[in-house]
Amino acid sequence: MNRVISLKKNSSELEAFAQYLTFTRQTLDEFFESSSFFSQWHPTIAEASKHVLCGSGKGLRPAIVLLTSQWIQQTKTNFCFVKPDSSLLATAAAVEMIHTYSLVHDDLPCMDNDDWRRGRPTLHRLYNEATAVLTGDSLLTAAFELLTTTSFSAEQKIRMIAELSQSAGPCAMISGQQNDLQQEKIFFDPENHLNPLLKTHREKTGALLGASFYLGAISGGCLNDTLLKQWRNFGIELGLLFQVIDDILDTTASATLGKTLGKDERQNKWSFALALGDQKQSWIEQKTEQLAFMAKTLNAEALLLPLISFVHERRA
Repeated sequence: MNRVISLKKNSSELEAFAQYLTFTRQTLDEFFESSSFFSQWHPTIAEASKHVLCGSGKGLRPAIVLLTSQWIQQTKTNFCFVKPDSSLLATAAAVEMIHTYSLVHDDLPCMDNDDWRRGRPTLHRLYNEATAVLTGDSLLTAAFELLTTTSFSAEQKIRMIAELSQSAGPCAMISGQQNDLQQEKIFFDPENHLNPLLKTHREKTGALLGASFYLGAISGGCLNDTLLKQWRNFGIELGLLFQVIDDILDTTASATLGKTLGKDERQNKWSFALALGDQKQSWIEQKTEQLAFMAKTLNAEALLLPLISFVHERRA
């Protein structure tokens, strides 16, 4: 625990990572605003897509793609504030499109029925439900089209498309979303209340984070199956830490979280905050230690420890 927790006191590491997130967000905003990619889309869908893609969000997943690719390529700095080449940027953008589609659909009245996301009215509130559904559909499908435009090898493209489709598909993100919709307290076995949550959020949150590392590693030239699985597994477990913190923030955070607070309690849903009870902090520290060990196994501590601490310390 000491290695990771000590990063709390090293504000320069966390500040550097936070600055890289801002750099990633700005770089993606420029791509989405100026790219001809949306030029042939229906203007309403293009406008709605840019609204949800630009100017908000942390940019965590695309930043992971960029940083992992740079790390694999042995870039000599942890945070390379240089605009990535067009293929790597397109890969990061594709991951962000998948993530944003999932948020648009997650907020719909038939799912979480949320009015706020990333500090803004949700898309179905700003437009209407049909436009929100179609915008999400467009972002999902176009993400894969975008990957085909990159200059990576055929093998790299196929493996990236396969990984991204699996992580967003019925055995991962969609399965997790369905489980989440059914997670009312009355359905939970009080003697086994944690394992269903772990499965749900490894799929709903962890899978796409795992894919972000996986795509970053492939785009950096790694095709070793063992290493790719290690990068993916790190992302999946990081997703669990992210979700536990998110569930706690849902009960304690201010409006800076950017979305409606207290939803789990009002919807009578089982969450990590409830399941872990007074063991929350102990679980968080154990997961942090596990992630630190995984980072060491990957020989990527200089890259990954600041990322772990960012998730561990986040308040928004």
